[in-house]
Amino acid sequence: MAYEKYIKKDGKLYGPYIYHSKRIDGRVVSEYHGQGKPWKKFLWTLPVIVLIILGAYFIGQQGNKTTGYSILGIDADYQEGKILEGNLNLQLQQGELVPATSSVVFENREIMYRYSLAGIVLEQETEGDFFITGKDLSGFGLGYGIAGTKIIFPEVGFTLLIYSETNEADIESEREIPGSVTAEEIFVYELQAGERAELKPRSVMAEGKQLEDKAVSIIKEGNVVSVTTQYTEEEKGFGADYNGEKTKNINIDLTSLNLILQPGVLDVSVIYNSEELFFLQTIIGENSVSGESQQQEQPATTETNITEIQIRELELTTEEKNALEDEFGNISLVAEAKVKNGFIVLRYELGNLWIEYSYSSDLSAETLNSLMEADRIKWLKDVAQSLTQPEEKEQTLENFTENYSY
Repeated sequence: MAYEKYIKKDGKLYGPYIYHSKRIDGRVVSEYHGQGKPWKKFLWTLPVIVLIILGAYFIGQQGNKTTGYSILGIDADYQEGKILEGNLNLQLQQGELVPATSSVVFENREIMYRYSLAGIVLEQETEGDFFITGKDLSGFGLGYGIAGTKIIFPEVGFTLLIYSETNEADIESEREIPGSVTAEEIFVYELQAGERAELKPRSVMAEGKQLEDKAVSIIKEGNVVSVTTQYTEEEKGFGADYNGEKTKNINIDLTSLNLILQPGVLDVSVIYNSEELFFLQTIIGENSVSGESQQQEQPATTETNITEIQIRELELTTEEKNALEDEFGNISLVAEAKVKNGFIVLRYELGNLWIEYSYSSDLSAETLNSLMEADRIKWLKDVAQSLTQPEEKEQTLENFTENYSY
């Protein structure tokens, strides 16, 4: 598969620089073909940088676990020039409700396809307060999700019978004292001399329904009567207060959308009132499209991990190595790795120059290693080549940047 890269400097775009990638013995290998001049295939291994990047990712994941999250995933078969077949899956936690009027947007090679969520989902709609973990979402209406539960403490009503002695022997007067209590409160009544209290049978009520008498407890200490309850109820609904371990999968049949896409980056997002609720970025090519993104309560970036790679250790040609050392001296290529929003971001710095690559965290370790190896050496070769051409040297020594995502 061929793809192009461009260098952006002072608002101007230079390129394209042509690369070709292919699979050999299960590995993805990229070759740099320059601007009309093929380059010799170059393989290079540096396990340390792979360990640092993968370590940064997994340590960051362990340190930022949350109980509530949503997942947007894609699993499809891709053939160039044909309709994309497969499924887009949105997994919601209990208590989350995505509005039915949301839009699902596919963006590929600067072409955008927009669909109404209600028009491409076969699930039954439900009504409630809109809520997605970690998003500033409000409103009430129809949507897709699974109701969660929360514990509530309803008011429990009861009646106390207060007995008091009269002047006649063995005769008591009776009066009723109504009261109420919750699991978070205590009802207290002070008896007068000669009085005693009992619960009126079948007088315990909550939310308009009768409860068993044992739903409340009566404790007497001296002349003070205390009434307590442990009665609670579960209420179903949507929102931050409603949670649970169950999930609901909202499936979208991609085949029915008649999408014909081009090889390269595919961005998928779910948007409501200009708010991006979910986002997924993946790569189309080599007969499959797969990946998933998690929406966490508090999206976080790992601590930056930095390593230095000595230029003299890189297996460059003698001409390329000399060009770099003549310009930059015996300095190090700085590699900075971090994880941001589910992507491994790798930045290389060489003197005043830098380049940044983004890799999907869904890539296997083998594929990730192959891509990083190829990208790193291709960039150094680009820099070395430009240094040997006087007309490009001045342009190169000023900051030029490049961003590329896998």
